[in-house]
Amino acid sequence: MNWQLIEDTLRQWFLQVTGLSAVIWEGQAAAFPTRPYGELHISAVRNVGEDERRTVFDATQPAGKELVRTVVGHRIFTLGCKARSRDNRPGNAALAYLEKARTSLAQLWVLDLFRSADLAFIDAEATVDLPGAFQDRAESFAAMDIHFCAVVNETDALDQGGYIDKTEIGLGLTGGGDAADAWLADQKAVAGTDTDTLIVDRKGALVKDEDGELLEAAES
Repeated sequence: MNWQLIEDTLRQWFLQVTGLSAVIWEGQAAAFPTRPYGELHISAVRNVGEDERRTVFDATQPAGKELVRTVVGHRIFTLGCKARSRDNRPGNAALAYLEKARTSLAQLWVLDLFRSADLAFIDAEATVDLPGAFQDRAESFAAMDIHFCAVVNETDALDQGGYIDKTEIGLGLTGGGDAADAWLADQKAVAGTDTDTLIVDRKGALVKDEDGELLEAAES
């Protein structure tokens, strides 16, 4: 999950649809902006079901690291939205700003904006009006929680594998004997070489003998 993209997208949406003078993330602002302003906070992240582990072949990776392992899953998180205002007149109170945000959640352009950050809107809880005072002045304060779903797709850089780059096959095979000798003789005949060591590539095709000479089978 790209948390920076998620935060930027949610802040852009909340600021644009509410008309507040500013929107900050809780704990990230050096000072409180001029009211009316909004605050956002992400909490209660949880997974949906079990994450899936995937192994994908990436030919651009170096030999031995072509198999890239990723974890894919879904997360549901809660976005806490708050508004603060010093104006309690209808349309200017904190609750009114949050209701603008709730109404916008049905707009197609808003859903498209969320989708650009790999987010899906689920639902919104009730808006709670909590009037109080700040610095001996009446203050309108309201809060609302919204639930979103996001996709997590993380690659484990420490857990990569790959195919065998090359294999040397000789008379030292475990379980050798007549059968191994016969198999090696057949391979030497196919390759047109008398060496007892053959090198194959990762697809099992004969490539070189022990002297590094390109075999006829590989040339074709």
